[in-house]
Amino acid sequence: MNIGQPVVSLVIPTHNEGDDVLATVDCILRNSPREIQLIVVDDGSTDHSAARLQSLAEQGHIELHRGKRLGAIGARNTGAAMARAGIVGFIDAHCYTPKGWLEPLLEAFDRHADVAALSPVISCTRNLDARGYGATWIDDELAMHWLPFTAQMSDVPFIGGAGTFVRKKIFDSLDGFDAGIVQWGYEDVELSIRLWLFGHRVVVVPQSVIYHKFRTHFRYDLDFSEVLYNKLRLIFMHFDGHRLRRLLRHHLQYPSAEKGLARLYHDGSEARRDALLAARVQSMDSFCDRFQLVT
Repeated sequence: MNIGQPVVSLVIPTHNEGDDVLATVDCILRNSPREIQLIVVDDGSTDHSAARLQSLAEQGHIELHRGKRLGAIGARNTGAAMARAGIVGFIDAHCYTPKGWLEPLLEAFDRHADVAALSPVISCTRNLDARGYGATWIDDELAMHWLPFTAQMSDVPFIGGAGTFVRKKIFDSLDGFDAGIVQWGYEDVELSIRLWLFGHRVVVVPQSVIYHKFRTHFRYDLDFSEVLYNKLRLIFMHFDGHRLRRLLRHHLQYPSAEKGLARLYHDGSEARRDALLAARVQSMDSFCDRFQLVT
C-alpha cells in the first residue's frame, strides 16, 4: 500500500445530528486504523455540529463536504465520489464503532474476492443484546427484519445503511445508490438487490459489530408518501410477473399509492427499469427463491 493511501474511505452523511455525529466521528478516529479516509457530508446543518465539523476539517481529521438539500442518497453518493480507497463504507451519523470493528471487514474483503459488499452486525445503543445479522423480508409489506445469529460469514439478501461497505469499482459501475430515490428510504435495500441481480455477492461479517442509535423521530421533515414512492420504485424497478402484480395490489391500499405509481411513468423510471432488466444476470424470481422472499 502506498504511503498515505487509505485502506477504506468512510462516508458519514449528516444533517443537524448535533453531538451524535461528533461522537461518531470521534469513535471512528479513535478505534480505526490510521489509514482511513473519513468523509463527512454535511447536508445543510444549522446546529452546533456544523462549526465543530468545520474545525475538524481544518485540523485535517476529516474531509468535509458542505451541501444543501442533498438528501441521504445524494449525500452518500457525493461522499463516495470523494473516496480514494478501493473500499467505500457508509456509516450513519449516530453510530458507535468499538475498538477492532473495522479489521474483520477489511479482512473479509481481502480473503474473499467474490464478495462485493458486506456489513458488520448491527446492534442497538439502547439494547446491546439486540443484534441483526443482515436483514430480510417476511411478508408483502417489504419491511426490513433483522436476521438471527450466525457464527460464520453468510450470504444475506440485504445489508442495512447504518453500515454498508462496497468495493468502490463495483459501486461506481452500478452508479451508486439509486439517485431516483427521494430523500430517504429503501436505498440500502435497493442497492443490495441490484448487487445480487448483477451477479455480485453480499454478506454479513459476524466478527464485527457496530452500535446504532435507533430513533423514534427524524432530524428533518419526512414525507411518508415519499417513502412509499421509494418502495414502489424498488418494486417497479426489479420485480416482474406474478410477484410484481401481487406487491402492487398490496401497496395500492395506501392513499398515495396511485399517485406514486403515476409518477413512476413520468419521471424516467420506466426507461431505467428497462435498462436494469436488460442488464441483470440473475432474475428477481431466482433471488427471491434463494432467500425465500415474497413466497
